[in-house]
Amino acid sequence: DISRENCFSCEMSNTNRVSDFTFGDYWAIEIEHPEFIVRNAPALSIRKGINCMMVNTEKGMQYLSKLQEKMVMYEVDLASITRHNSNLLKPSKRGKARDAVLENYYMEGYKKIEENYNDTVGKKRTVYAAKNMIKTHIPDKLRVQIYRMKFLRKLLSGE
Repeated sequence: DISRENCFSCEMSNTNRVSDFTFGDYWAIEIEHPEFIVRNAPALSIRKGINCMMVNTEKGMQYLSKLQEKMVMYEVDLASITRHNSNLLKPSKRGKARDAVLENYYMEGYKKIEENYNDTVGKKRTVYAAKNMIKTHIPDKLRVQIYRMKFLRKLLSGE
C-alpha cells in the first residue's frame, strides 16, 4: 500500500528492453526449479539470494559468454520467472488502502499509522521474522523438499 506513484505506470515493466541485460529477483525458484538448489555442484544458495538475468541484445549475448566463467548460471524460460515476479512484465497494482495510508501519514504522522495498522502489520512482521529465522537454520535441500510438499498439496487440492 505504500509503493511509489511511478510504480503504477512504470514503462520499464515489459520485455521490450533497450539495455543489454535486465536483472531481477528470482522469487520462488524452489517451486519452479528445485533441481538447481539440490544439485551437488554447482548448486545455488537460497540464503544468498538468486537473481534472474534477461539478455536483451546481441552485445549482451557476447558478454554472457564471458560472465559464465565467473557465475553459476542456468537457462530458464521467462514464464518461470514472471509467475512470481510480475513486475518484470507489468507495473505494480495500486493497493486498495494506499490513499488512506498516505493521507493518515500526511495528516497525523507515522506514529498514527503505526497505531492504526499495528495489529495487521505487527502480526505480519512477527510471522515474517519468525519464518526467516527458521529458514536460515534449515538446509537448502530440506527447504526444497518442504516447498515441494506445499506445492503438491496445492496442486492436488486444486487451489
